[in-house]
Amino acid sequence: MPTDPGGTMAPASSPRAMGTLKERARQMSLYLEQATYDAVRDIAHRERTKMHVLLLQAVDEFLKKRRACG
Repeated sequence: MPTDPGGTMAPASSPRAMGTLKERARQMSLYLEQATYDAVRDIAHRERTKMHVLLLQAVDEFLKKRRACG
């Protein structure tokens, strides 16, 4: 068994044990119209978060609504 000097080994089912989002996820390009990009950027700035986080939240909401309808 590997040693963990900090004593903070994550359980095998925890997200940390599964790797980072970048390691687990598939990459894709997203092209936005300038007005959409500016709106998302402005919201991210106002909420002091990243555009990436907002876009992931939007995709999650989209999928929840679509799955509820079908």
